[in-house]
Amino acid sequence: LILLHVKTARRRILYSSYVLVALIIFYQLKLLKWLPWHQAQEFNKAFYFAIITVSVYLFMSIVDMFIWNGILKRGNRPGAPKILTNLLSSLMYFITLLFCASNIYNMNVGSILAATGLITIILGYASQSTLSNLFAGIALQFGGKVKKGHYIKAGEYKGVVREFNWRSVTLSGFRTVIIPNTHIANKPIEVFNSAATDNK
Repeated sequence: LILLHVKTARRRILYSSYVLVALIIFYQLKLLKWLPWHQAQEFNKAFYFAIITVSVYLFMSIVDMFIWNGILKRGNRPGAPKILTNLLSSLMYFITLLFCASNIYNMNVGSILAATGLITIILGYASQSTLSNLFAGIALQFGGKVKKGHYIKAGEYKGVVREFNWRSVTLSGFRTVIIPNTHIANKPIEVFNSAATDNK
């Protein structure tokens, strides 16, 4: 739980490394076997699960530091969109949970995937516009043409980009306008590199 509150990738790498080493030392020395409620099989499963989870957390922190915020941002490049990195991280953790459920706790992963697939289909039909905005936001951020602080004109809307998230773009000027990402993605956009006031 402590690891979840650490914001910088460097500190996440440092703290997760400490936790991983501590878990391995505890497991190898079998320090918990002296506890009166100790059950070897259940404790082994818990240690395997903890070691795998912290290892994946450490790996994702390294990727975040050296790939997402390192290689992909060199030379003033926009880097990978935050939306995409969060989706990939969530997918990685989900795969890890499935792996642990199948190989450590001997659970039937097929039924879990079937239930997950059904839920995904239902949610997909219920949130088509949301998903459209999500992928439009990823495409816009990958393009790197629309950034915070830029003055843009998209159709009948114009203003300074103040907020850019997975669902919408917020423009401010004489008024604040929240525009769905699909509107920006499907319209010709006039982009200015500075937040100059529109004199037209």
